[in-house]
This record gives sequence, C-alpha cells and structure tokens, in this order.
Amino acid sequence: MTKPDLLDRLKRKWAMATPKSKEVYFFLMLTVLTWLIGRYILVGPYLDDNSLVTYAICGLFLIQTIGLYYLLGRWFFPKYVYTKKLLIIVFFLPFIFLFIYWSNLLVFNLLAPFSDGVSAAGNKVWVVRIYEILNEAGWLGCFTNGIVAYWNFGFSFEVVLIYLAFKIFNDILLFRENKQRLEKENMALELGFLKSQINPHFLFNTLNSIYSRTVDVNEEASELVLKLAELMRYSLYRTGDERVLLSDELRYIQNYIDLERYRYNEKPDISFDTDGVMPGCKIPPLLLIPLVENAFKHGISKSNDESSFVKISAVIEDNVLYFSVENSLSWGTKKNDITNKERRDGGLGIATLKRRLDLLYPASYHFTAEGSDDRYEVMLQIPLGSDAPVTLF
Repeated sequence: MTKPDLLDRLKRKWAMATPKSKEVYFFLMLTVLTWLIGRYILVGPYLDDNSLVTYAICGLFLIQTIGLYYLLGRWFFPKYVYTKKLLIIVFFLPFIFLFIYWSNLLVFNLLAPFSDGVSAAGNKVWVVRIYEILNEAGWLGCFTNGIVAYWNFGFSFEVVLIYLAFKIFNDILLFRENKQRLEKENMALELGFLKSQINPHFLFNTLNSIYSRTVDVNEEASELVLKLAELMRYSLYRTGDERVLLSDELRYIQNYIDLERYRYNEKPDISFDTDGVMPGCKIPPLLLIPLVENAFKHGISKSNDESSFVKISAVIEDNVLYFSVENSLSWGTKKNDITNKERRDGGLGIATLKRRLDLLYPASYHFTAEGSDDRYEVMLQIPLGSDAPVTLF
C-alpha cells in the first residue's frame, strides 16, 4: 500500500468514527505525545536519577498536563473564559496554581528519600535541589517566592498553555464554521418556508376576514382562527430577531397546544404549567417548540389510546429556565424499530436544536432525554442572564 493510499484510508476511517471514538483517539495521542515530551525533552534528560524517581516525576508531569488541559480546555474555558466571566477567572485561576503547587510539593517530599541524592559528578541531583527550594518556600511559596512561582509555572503549566493555545485557535475556527453553517441552514429553511407560502399579507387578511365572520356565529372557531393567525405571524416575523421575550415564546407554545388540543377533541391529557417570574427574560425564537412538536408527533398522533398524554412544564428559578416535555408512547411506536430510532434520536428538529444550543449556550446549557417502553421525556436547562448570544472574542 502506497503512502497516499494509507493516508486516504486513515482519513476515511477518521471521518467515519463516532465523536466518542474520536475523543478516545485524541486522548490516547495526547497522552503519548505528553509522555514523550516529558520523558525525553523537558523533564527526563535533566533528572540524572534512578529509574523510580525518573518515571515518577515524568508521570507527575504527564498527569498534571493532561489533567489541566481537560480541566481548563474542556470545562473552564468554555464555561467562563468564552463567556467572559472575568471575576470568576480572576478568582479561580490562583486556586488552580496553588493546588498544583501543593501537589508538586507533596510528590517531591515523597520522592526525596528514594533519590540517589548526588549525580556521578558529585552534584546534587535535580529532584533534591527542587525539594530543598520548595520546602524552604513553604506552603504558599508559589505566591511569595518568584523563583518557586516561575518553576511551578514552567514545570506544570508551560506545555498546557501551548496545548490550550492550539485548542482556542481551533475553537474559534470551529465556532465560526458552525455559525456560518447554521446561518446557511436557517436561511435555506426560511427560503423554503417562504416559497411554500402564499403572500403572508393576503393570508392574514383572509384569516382576519374569517375571524370577523365567525366571531358572532361560533366563538370557539373564531378563537382557533385567531390563534392560528398569531402562530403564523410569530413564525414569519419574529424568527429574524436574535432574542424574543420568553413570555412571547411561551404564548406561542400555548397557542400551538390549544390548536392541538382542539385537533384531538381534548381526549388526550394535555397540560402546560408555568412557574416563576419572567419580566424581561429573553431567549432565541422558536427554541423550545421542537420539543413540543416532537411530543405530539411521536406520542399522541400515533396513539388511539385515551390515556395518552403530553405534559409540558416551564419553570424559572434563579434566572434559569427549566423546560421539560413528557409524552406517552403508543404500542405502535414501541413495536416499530424505525420509529424507535426516530424517537431516540429526536429527528431533524431535535438535531438542529442541539446545534443551536451548542452555538448559543456553549457549556452552559443542559439537555437530557430519558425514555421507557411507554413514555419519553426531554429536559432542557438554559440560563436567562444574558440578552445577547454568546460569542468567541
């Protein structure tokens, strides 16, 4: 097999790998790379000590580097740095620096008795010199002694910062790429929707005419026409806004539920409960409705059972929205393997929702889905503290 063929084969395998598999491969490659850097470049060549001490110090370097990378790069940066929470950054980073210093102090104290003590040339080995410097500086030496602080940074953080620099650069490129792709998808969806519609002004005028003619004849029918007009007006004119009032979004969901309730002649148990104060709270438009539509699509619409249900809840607490949707599953849904897969994956609407959440609330939202043989529930938790989408730099 030629070299280009081998590279093409590796590229195809990488493209076909699942995100979880890619994460495992990346972790293994990063671990091997870090070990080689520590053992043969940055740490090992300077120890001049026995094998036990050499491998223990290189192991400490490996654990700290990988641990700090995942702590900072996969949790701290997305949650606090990318969202520009400067006070938390200033408060949190010194504790990380101090904790790493304490781990270094502890390990060097444990290893010092096992060290050779002096090199073949009669000089103190590296571990003993560092052991003496750290113990002289004390438990807060990384803040009170400039030499100790410089050593603590160089040994434990230098390689991590190089890794993080590459990760931040990649995150920015990936964020912009995902944002552009999502904007194109949204534009395509909007264009497709508009192409399938007649003139919206004509439509609304017609609905208003129907409403005025039925309001004195059938009050229930006129209310349904009004709710339909409000749904379509919201879908057409509010989806271009970056954020809309949460109260408007929940009113849209309420109108949708009222129409569905009438459609099924109120036989299923359909409930929508809200709790909490929401003045001024804003979210991206049409963020919650895919979860509601999914419940009706995979639950009630495929069931003739009068015990079927959809239960929706929106609770606001401490500036956080807790939104949950639970629905029953019909026997036909359980029997059909294709439908089961569709139910588990959530379909295109849920996939698009997750992509929007990743862009709008990176590392600050929580989404779970739980299912059993006869019911299915999704829960979404998003912060309401910011009126503007999160951006990277």
